[in-house]
Amino acid sequence: MNVLAALFIALAIERFGDERLLAFRQGDHLQRYLAAMARLLRPCRACDGPLGVALMLLPLLAGVRLVYGLFDGWFFGLAGLAMAVLLLLYSLGPGDVERTLRRYRVADDEASRAALFHALADGEPMPLDATQRSARLAELTCRAATRRLFAVLFWFVLGGPLAALAYRLSRALAAAGPGLPPGLQQAAHHWLALLDWAPARLLVLTLALTGPFEPLWHLLRAGLWCRPAVCPDVTARLLEVAGRSCLAGEDPEAWLAQAERLLQRALLVWLVVLITVVVLAA
Repeated sequence: MNVLAALFIALAIERFGDERLLAFRQGDHLQRYLAAMARLLRPCRACDGPLGVALMLLPLLAGVRLVYGLFDGWFFGLAGLAMAVLLLLYSLGPGDVERTLRRYRVADDEASRAALFHALADGEPMPLDATQRSARLAELTCRAATRRLFAVLFWFVLGGPLAALAYRLSRALAAAGPGLPPGLQQAAHHWLALLDWAPARLLVLTLALTGPFEPLWHLLRAGLWCRPAVCPDVTARLLEVAGRSCLAGEDPEAWLAQAERLLQRALLVWLVVLITVVVLAA
């Protein structure tokens, strides 16, 4: 029940809270930590791979676990609940996908729209044509929502606040880019793809159950398994095609509103299933 309570409190703050109160979720300090760890591990040749990923993540996770364990039982468990909420909010990261889509739709200047596009596109080049940009943003919605919402919720429910935090750290590590040795960078991308595998396919299944079932079911079956080397690209393409399959009409601006409602329906289904499982297990 604590997991469910923390999840609903965090989602309510995420949706209705003032963004200034959520500024602690910015990743600058996290990038500094990863850069410092990368410099520390650079002389270790064995760390240019999966071992390096583990050594980059474990110290911070161990420290948070220690603090969480110390305060978990304070004030009849309320301190632990508060820490779980804070960790989940931090793990969700900056930039709510629905709010970003909404702002993009109402933005009346190209500079604002460009900034909002980059906020969701994870570094992908922005199309110069405004119509193509809106269409591409609608296609990217499911991919962005997986990494910024659904994967975080999946690991939070499965493994608690530390699992959600581990996902946020893994995502930041994979995005660290040229600052990492090549082997470590590749291992980080493969590790993130492994963490994305289950929540991405559960999201596609959710979209199939709430939208066009047959094409999405065939798409899910075709992209269910993949070799580790190509899994990041397969998962990204799977989410993009799934998101596009749920959009109707030919107006890219209308697609953005549809994409926003798509995420709302998918989140509602996940919450209903979670509540059902918790109630039945109680």
